[in-house]
Parts: sequence; structure tokens; C-alpha cells
Amino acid sequence: MNRLFVPLICLLIIVLLGSCQLPYDLSTKFPPDQLLHDFRILRQTLEEAQPGLYRQTGKDELDRAFSKAEESLDRPLDVFEFYRVLAPVVATVRCGHTNLQLPDFFVEEQDSPRVKSFPALVKIIDGKIYVWRDLGARNSSLGGKEILSINQVPAAQIVSTMLAATGGDGKIQTSRIERIEGWNFIKKLMPLTGLQPPFELTFSDPNDGRPGQVRLDGVDVPTLGRNWEEWFPRDRRPPRSGDLEFIDGGRIAVMTVREFDGFVDDKQSRGLEEFYRDAFQRIADKNTKTLILDLRGNNGGDDKLGVLLLRHLIGEPFTHFEDIVARKTSFALGEGLIGTNRLRLQYNAEQRGDGLYHLTDYPNLGTLRPAGPTFSGKIYVLMNGGSFSTTAEVITQLHNHRRAVFIGAEDGGTYDGNNSGTIAPVTLPNTKLVLTLPLMSCRLSVGGGKDNSRGVSPDHPVEYSIDDYVANVDREMAVALELARRE
Repeated sequence: MNRLFVPLICLLIIVLLGSCQLPYDLSTKFPPDQLLHDFRILRQTLEEAQPGLYRQTGKDELDRAFSKAEESLDRPLDVFEFYRVLAPVVATVRCGHTNLQLPDFFVEEQDSPRVKSFPALVKIIDGKIYVWRDLGARNSSLGGKEILSINQVPAAQIVSTMLAATGGDGKIQTSRIERIEGWNFIKKLMPLTGLQPPFELTFSDPNDGRPGQVRLDGVDVPTLGRNWEEWFPRDRRPPRSGDLEFIDGGRIAVMTVREFDGFVDDKQSRGLEEFYRDAFQRIADKNTKTLILDLRGNNGGDDKLGVLLLRHLIGEPFTHFEDIVARKTSFALGEGLIGTNRLRLQYNAEQRGDGLYHLTDYPNLGTLRPAGPTFSGKIYVLMNGGSFSTTAEVITQLHNHRRAVFIGAEDGGTYDGNNSGTIAPVTLPNTKLVLTLPLMSCRLSVGGGKDNSRGVSPDHPVEYSIDDYVANVDREMAVALELARRE
């Protein structure tokens, strides 16, 4: 469940003031008083508006993290140094929808041909960094190598630093790893660690253990993107939101849902609602007994579309959301928004004895009924740490109703729901860092006795080697097909 809701143009003009111009040079050092001013706005905003602030982290622990960060702001810092102070504090909230981002103008600068970045995609396996795709040289032999250090900084230190500053739900590490590997490693390496080109790598070959060294000049992001698309076309993710195919003469259906949004055709005329209706009708017509549902890397989207999928898969009335709460229904976020310029939730709510506002008309509250055609056969769900937000809600409900067998790795969403819904961007006035803030806390209607700091664990865990990644081996699908064909 992750919707971006921006109700007022004037709100955006005020909140995001400065994002469309270059307000300062990136090497600018901000004095402590400006840093403390931004820090206190960030803390106040979280404490006043984030309804699940202490859902995964106790107040005492979070207060200690705030205090430690504030004490370190006793000297001038540039925006990256300040970011490295604040990002771990925001990550301590343990909410995958609560994140700190660098200013928009830095993102634009990072994507320009002038800036050189780390020229390889990596995978993180058991805390180690491996080169997945070398995008700097087409015929390079670095693919599959383990990186031992970059510019004399040990790989283990790089991984721990990046993970500590990366948000995710609860104590789930699979989602945090997804957020620092691949393309994210290229984008986050310098901001989170300060490492810049040229990159002096020490590496080893996992097959024979022989060490080596290499110097990599940085490559600009546009070139890296083109190299990835041209050199490794099989890595390209299809643009369609959903696909359906049949295997073994129709006995097995494979449904892929890549996001709970968007379109399923090249003309962008058919959405997931039509896709579900047509897909489940075709499955019924073929009398298909087994469905493999691929939700890997699906970061979420519109929860109505997630619930609609559940209504085709759960053959009885059920309750999806038990409760959705907010701290307020009207918010003054950031500096200068007190009074007339406010953000209001678009839903009705009533304040109850706990002091929170409980939404009364949000979609998918109350009892939900099956949607036809309903599939009643065997379901195998493929999932990983990239299965987040709305996707994690779908996985949790399928698990709660014992409707599926789960294959892969722990999904990215905590079992009882998340903080999401309306997401507000709040720009800090001096440094222009952007806090993305969920204003609603959603509780799934699920049975008790579960560890709500974790996601759904797979019935059939799947692990990958770097050689598997390099060769584009699909181990989850292989396991699912083997199990389905036994039925």
C-alpha cells in the first residue's frame, strides 16, 4: 500500500521550495545552527505526524538515536555528511515507507554525464559483495568476482554502513539488501560511504580464491544505463504490470504481477482489473489446477488492486484491514505551513480513546467478498525481499488463509501491515534533504501468534550463488515447477 497524495499545488510550492533550482553548491558546509534547525524539524515532523513511529522501535531506543545524532552536529557539515548522520536515525524507525532522500538537484546532477559513478552492478550474498554485471567494460572478467575492498575500505564495512542507513519494515533484512544492491549500489555508494572514483578494487575469484587488484575509472550514469540495456538484454524487466502463460498443456498457469498499478498492454489501455478478470476466466476455461503466482520484485502500489487479486484467490468472505489510523486528519508539515497551508487526508475519520484518528471510509475496510472467477486450486507464490508494501499485504493474507505455498526468501513487509497510504514529502529548509513520511498506519486482519517484526518465511527457501545470478538462473521457478508437477 503506497500512494503518493498531493492535494494542493500551493503545498508543493511551499514544501518543495528550492527543489527546482540550485540553492547551494554541494560542497557547501552548513553551520551547526542550520543543521540543528533541519534536524529538529525532521524530528518534530516524525513525532507529530508518523502514526506508527513506535510500532517497530520503542520510544527509548528512538530517543537515544535522536540524541546521539543531535550531539554529533557540533561542527559544519556538507549535505552528504549530514545525510550520513540522519539516514541511520530515520532507518531506526524500521518503516520501509519512511525514508530520507537527497535533494532533487543532487539526483539530477548524479544522472548527468559530468558525474562518474561506480561502474558495476553488485549482489550481496551472506554479507559479501559480488560483481553481477560489469558495466564499465564489455568483455571484462570481473563478473562473478567477490569484492574484498574498495579504496581500502573492507567490503563488510561498506555493507554494514549502507544497511544501517537503509530503511525497511521491522527486522527484515531481505528488503534492505534489495535496496542496496544492483542499480541502487551505484546510486547510493558515494552518498552513504563517501567513496568516489577512481575505484581501487581488491577482489578474489570464488572458484579458486586467487586475489587480484584493479583500478576502475567511474562511468556516468547515462552510459551505464545504456551499457546495461545493450549488453545484458535478458536483465530487462518487462514494462507490463502483469502477464499470464500456461505450461504443460494448461495444467499449470504462471501469473506474474510486477506492480499493483500501470498497464498490461503496450497501448496502455488495459489495467490489472481487466487482466484479473480475463486471466482467471482463461484459467477456469482450461480447468487449470495449479497457479504459480510470481510476486518477486513487486514493490507494491494500489492496495485496491492487491485486494482484488485476493478476492479472486480466497474463496470466502474475509477482512483485509482491521484498522487504519492517523495522528491527525490535517497536517502542517515542515516550516512555514502553519495555518492556511495544510495537508488534509481525503478520508473521514473519528478520534477515539487512544487519541488517534481511525479512518471510517477507507476502501477495503469491512468484509470483502470473493470476485469471480475464483480460483480454488493449488497456489505457489514466488517472493523475495523486493515483495513490499501492497505485495507483502497480499502475501500475508494468502499465508493467513493458508491458501499458498511460499517459495524464495522472506518478503519485505511486516506481518501485521505497514505505515503507508498517504505519503507526504517534507523538504528540510536549509539542506533540502527530503523526508518521505507516511501519514497512515494500516493494520491487517490476521491471526495472532506471529512475529510482527518479520514477514512471511518461505516454505521452500531458495538461495543463489553469484554464478546463478550471472547466468540468469531462475531457481524459484524451477522449485515451483517441480512441486507443481508432483501434484
